[in-house]
Amino acid sequence: MSYLTKQNIADIYPLSPMQQGMLFHTLYDQDSPAYFEQFFCIIEGELVYKHIESAWNHLIDEHPVFRTVFNYKELSQPVQIVLKKRPININVYDFKDYSGEEQKKKIDEFMEADRSERFDLSKGPLLRINIFELAAGKIFFLWSYHHILLDGWCLGLILIDFFTTYLALKDNKPLPHFSRPPFKNYIAWLNKQDKEKPKAFWTELLKGFSATTPLPWDFTPKDRKLKADKREITLNSEATKKIEEFARMQRITLSTLLQAAWGVLLGRYSGNDDVVFGATVSGRPATLPGADQMVGIFINSLPLRVKLGGIVEDMLRNLQDQSSKVQEYGYSFLPDVKAASQVSIKDSLFDSLVVFENYPIDPKLLTATEGIKVSEISGFELTNFDLCLVVAPGEEMKLSLTYMIDRFRPETIDKMLKHLSNILTSMSDNPRIQVSKIKMLDDKGKRHAVEKL
Repeated sequence: MSYLTKQNIADIYPLSPMQQGMLFHTLYDQDSPAYFEQFFCIIEGELVYKHIESAWNHLIDEHPVFRTVFNYKELSQPVQIVLKKRPININVYDFKDYSGEEQKKKIDEFMEADRSERFDLSKGPLLRINIFELAAGKIFFLWSYHHILLDGWCLGLILIDFFTTYLALKDNKPLPHFSRPPFKNYIAWLNKQDKEKPKAFWTELLKGFSATTPLPWDFTPKDRKLKADKREITLNSEATKKIEEFARMQRITLSTLLQAAWGVLLGRYSGNDDVVFGATVSGRPATLPGADQMVGIFINSLPLRVKLGGIVEDMLRNLQDQSSKVQEYGYSFLPDVKAASQVSIKDSLFDSLVVFENYPIDPKLLTATEGIKVSEISGFELTNFDLCLVVAPGEEMKLSLTYMIDRFRPETIDKMLKHLSNILTSMSDNPRIQVSKIKMLDDKGKRHAVEKL
């Protein structure tokens, strides 16, 4: 059955800059899993599967982004089309007879295969739900969707709406109405923004920058295939507290500190004292009423420039000021930003991205629902960048590097994570130290380097 009919169209409006970029990369390499997102968790309780399906379809009715498809054929500019109806069916798999190890293996295999099942952006739906029964009253919940619909900030909003709806169905109560402002309000806000101010800002910021900051690639493949893996390290609570306290004393955000450390790392590996990398900005404008309650995609990936001279304190201050301005122009279209630089048209402006997860899902919100427990919340995502550093704050900060396996060896990534940790420690020890004196190797690493000479 086709839902893309004139009678079923509720609204049509343009794409945001980030949506335009994601659409381009998705169409450019249709075999790529880039921007395919998976959210998964364990849910325990007395679960009624028909209520789960009904709850999700209610959310689809309530939130226009879930009924959105994209028309890009034979148009000068692509548009997004909101349908009146676009219901989904939920698949349920009985894994109760398998051992825990077999369950994990089968779910991992399913998730890998799921990533190869691309969404049709022109037809939808751009999400699907799969449930795996692990034991009586215990399921593995897998929600897959295309990133062009929404960002990580929305996950907590959607899950709360889902559980609210599910419990209403379970208790035979009226379905709730969620009065969240629609995403189209953001598109309207975008169309009112001054185009010249951000152009002037990016031209000034990128003045004199003419070559992409190189990464420590191990391979240079002829035919690129986007297949990624991830390595991570966890900083213990003592190290995490020290870093957080340092950021507070310097009156900077934790994200600025991590961005500065990444800039230093790129400078050491590339030999450059002027580096550019991408940073994800939230993109939710303070001047747009209800922006923090909207379901849609606001994030953007924009450049930060770090000049590695002077003392740490000054570098951090400059980067904090720069980050504030980048946030102000967080709606900028990346191709327009690149055009403001002197980087060759055939090269990318940056090949690495730093993502600071400032939207953690509070498990207390999810366990507050009577008779339901949610645990082991996690996710999978893949960008089109060679390296993506994801920082997950918490009592023990996690630093993970997602990397393209056709460009890096795992041991290279492990080494980078260790060096990044050492740089953070060195900066936190002495904010007055010269940036050039920041330690990347610990004493053991220094001994090993000397032994190799």
